[in-house]
Parts: sequence; C-alpha cells; structure tokens
Amino acid sequence: MMKKYLPIILVKIYRLLKNRIIFYNFKKNLKNANLENREIKLVIGSGNTLYKGWLLSDLPWFDILDLNKLKIFFPEKRISRILTEHVFEHLTSKEGIIAINNLKQILKKNSVIRLAVPDGFHSNENYIDQVKPGSSNEIGHKELYNYKTIQKLFDDDFEIKFLEYFNENKEFVYNNWNNNIDEGFIKRSRFNDHRNDENNINYSSLIIEAVLKNSN
Repeated sequence: MMKKYLPIILVKIYRLLKNRIIFYNFKKNLKNANLENREIKLVIGSGNTLYKGWLLSDLPWFDILDLNKLKIFFPEKRISRILTEHVFEHLTSKEGIIAINNLKQILKKNSVIRLAVPDGFHSNENYIDQVKPGSSNEIGHKELYNYKTIQKLFDDDFEIKFLEYFNENKEFVYNNWNNNIDEGFIKRSRFNDHRNDENNINYSSLIIEAVLKNSN
C-alpha cells in the first residue's frame, strides 16, 4: 500500500518545497529591489522559469484574481514589465478581465505586459486538439483565444501590439520582436520551440504586448 502512494506523496512534498523556495526568493528579491529602487519585472505563473532580473511568482500566494494578495507585495504601482506565458488560458474570459484589471493596479504608466497563450487560429489541427478546452492533453484550459478575442481582456488604457499569431485565414503573422530574457522570453514561440523547424510551425503561441498608456 505504501509503495502505491509514495510517489504521489513525494511529488506533493516536492511541489510544496518548491513553492516555498519560490516564495522566499520572491520576498528577498523584492525587498532588495525596493531598497535599491530598481526596476521591477515580474513573471506570473513562473513554473520552472528562472530568469535573472525577474521576480518569480506563483499560486497560491500570488493570485492575480485577488487584488488584496497583489497589494500585499505591491501597495504602490511599482512594476514596469510583466511576463506571463500560457497562464491566461487557465482562466475564463471573465476571470481574465478581472486579472488584467488587478494587474493594472500595480503597474506603472508605460509598463508592458508580454502575454502568450495557445493560438486558436493555429494552422495545425493537431495543435488545436491539444490545447482546446476539454482536451486530455492540456488539463485545466478554459479558453482558446485568437488575436481578435484576446484584445477583449484589455480596456482602452492599453495599447495592444501583436508580436506573432495566426490570422483567421491560417496565415502566420510575425512582427519583428526581441525574444530575450531582458524583455521577456517566450519559449513556446515560432523560433524557440523545439517542435518547429524551418518549414513547419507545429507549436507556437499567440503573443502580444499590452502597453499601459494611461494609469490613474
């Protein structure tokens, strides 16, 4: 009986310890950034991400649907850049609007949200089957956005810049952009996902930047 449940127990312990380490490092790095008055860049839903110069956050202690939890760490608008890769598809569209509005309360004017989600207009049908809500491959997906619907998460205070995506004609659109750690690295992108080659785009993302032009 013990052998049957031991692996599950070990996984839970590993995840708990990992989350506590992320939390500890987050608080330490945030404190140092505030003391030195450095630019604050934040990764939401960090998972296995480890990017120098970025604060890493994750559930349950950093919940973008709970403004009070965000304000604990950011009582003032201090953040200049946010990176979130394949997080918002785990929220409903209504939750996504709430999340963006909450993040808006901790963002500085002219700050940037670099956001990547699965692309609902992707040309690869196998890809769509993998990422659509209800798929057994991607448990927990609630929305499948395209370049038109993703804009509805943002109000008029944001200016949306499309970096790469498929349009409704299954044509891939790429606007020259810097995919680097300093500005926010997106792994699941046209030129960085190992499943792609020179001629085939088997896995990519709908990637945008939302620039906060007005901040009250």
